[in-house]
Amino acid sequence: MESQPRSKRRLLARIAGVVVASIAIMCFVPTLRLDSSMADAITPGMSVRDATQIVGSAPGWYDGVVVIRDALMPSTKGGGVDWASTSGQLMLDLDANERVITAQFRANNTGVSVPLFVWERTIGRWL
Repeated sequence: MESQPRSKRRLLARIAGVVVASIAIMCFVPTLRLDSSMADAITPGMSVRDATQIVGSAPGWYDGVVVIRDALMPSTKGGGVDWASTSGQLMLDLDANERVITAQFRANNTGVSVPLFVWERTIGRWL
């Protein structure tokens, strides 16, 4: 009779191992990967919607980013929009009609909250 509880414990241990391994793997896959080729592909005159299609996600901060050191700032009165992830920051300067004037990328200038990072790369992907 004692073999039945032992086999249940083994099964639960295996399930727990699979869950932990899955979470660990998901933590290595960024929710948004930014790079300079995206900034190069975004040309003056594009709309924010066009730029969003190139980037693949709406403007915002991803992968648990909570701070941007030496942040890129919009240089025009039209303002700007940006994306930030663990790979860096992509900033668009916009004119008064919300059309792109310039697109800039700066790598590795972000600070991350570990709990937010894990949340976004695991459960947050599906919400």
